[in-house]
Amino acid sequence: QAAASSTPVKTVQADDSVLACDEGTWYRGKVVKVTGDNMVQVELVDLAITATLPMADLRIASPDIMKEEVVAVSCCLDTWVEEDRKVAVEKWGDKMAGMVEEFSEVQVEVVGQVDGGQLRVKI
Repeated sequence: QAAASSTPVKTVQADDSVLACDEGTWYRGKVVKVTGDNMVQVELVDLAITATLPMADLRIASPDIMKEEVVAVSCCLDTWVEEDRKVAVEKWGDKMAGMVEEFSEVQVEVVGQVDGGQLRVKI
């Protein structure tokens, strides 16, 4: 509803709050960076993922919408912290996505924080 009545963005910069349409669904987002050719990397805050989207798929987010509690956090398994990120994603990405999707909620113990703000967790 909010996205339908929001104004399309004309320009954005890092840390701007936006509404972002990814695969037909609108999410609250924070701009990570503008990558050129009207493409914008956006953190979808309620999914704890980033997506690169065309600027045409972004809308101005009202402060009230962004005040709502975030329902997901980005985390890294404790045993993966020292692993090469690309290798870990190639080896485990599909398996982890399937597992998390299956459970929709995963209870973890937060054991620290990784560079970049991710939480370091144990399952």
